[in-house]
Amino acid sequence: MNNSTQSANRDKLLALVAKMRAEKASTPKTEINTPHHDLQTNPGINRHSEENRIVQTLPPASSISESNESQYEILDKYGNLITLNSKQQEFVQTAASGKSCVLIGAAGTGKTTCQRAVTQALIQSGRAGILDAEGHKHLISGTAGIVICAYTRRAVANIRRNMPQDLQNNCITIHKLLEYQPVYYDVTDEATGESKTTMKFEATRHGGNPLSSSIKVIIFEESSMIGTDLHQEVIDACPHSVQFIYLGDIQQLPPVFGPAILGFKLLELPVVELTEVYRQALESPIISLAHRILSGNPIPAKEFYSWKREGQMQYRDWETDRKSTRLNSSHLKLSRMPSSA
Repeated sequence: MNNSTQSANRDKLLALVAKMRAEKASTPKTEINTPHHDLQTNPGINRHSEENRIVQTLPPASSISESNESQYEILDKYGNLITLNSKQQEFVQTAASGKSCVLIGAAGTGKTTCQRAVTQALIQSGRAGILDAEGHKHLISGTAGIVICAYTRRAVANIRRNMPQDLQNNCITIHKLLEYQPVYYDVTDEATGESKTTMKFEATRHGGNPLSSSIKVIIFEESSMIGTDLHQEVIDACPHSVQFIYLGDIQQLPPVFGPAILGFKLLELPVVELTEVYRQALESPIISLAHRILSGNPIPAKEFYSWKREGQMQYRDWETDRKSTRLNSSHLKLSRMPSSA
């Protein structure tokens, strides 16, 4: 890279940081004031914080240090002040230092907030650099050199909703990152001896056609669902030095193919586990029910109807449904029987 290119990239980075700091300065700060709820059945909930707030701005990464014992506060996109708990601060400090690392935690513990805080810290510190897409079909040059990816499109869509507009195009599936596309082969049918064309989806980014060296950070979301083989394809496509950050929930579903990369990285890299469940997250009946199941505390039948939330979660009696399905199936069979006449 020549001096003029380096200078241009530095100017872009400084402009991006200046824009973020200007947005922070112009955003009024307001205190979060949430109503009190009965949380006796969920003693681990933080009563003074919220989960569903999204980090918009934060101090320069130089202010994040392991010796700093003061509370680490950031602003969400609404201008509300969020105080990260000690484990969240630990993760931000580790990742902002440039180390590859792992963050695990159940739903509602603030993984998304941490991811946003780390992303902003890496940009403001200059570690992320400026992306040169080098002809990549899905990435855009001039953005931060950070890619946030997941296995499924649904997960990527959720990530995009929680990211600032400038970084939404940096959130893609792993298959898009590797630019998977149809590859056609002419093969000979062993049985007939005839030639035919077959198609396979394959990664076009690999060791022979690597990803841009301007990608400095790759964040794997929902990494419990990422198989080791697919993860290795990403590693093969990145011969340059990259910081890898893994976010996941060890209670999540395993990959469709092969073992999860998360389990291996838990043994290899620094790990931070979030255990504090936030009240705002538990307003979702699905998350609340998931934590009740994880607690090992059975739900007696008399409580079933209390979990019903209009428009969010329904209660269905399995035994009644089973009998109804059996009756409907019998009726369907009878209706299809030929007439004895």
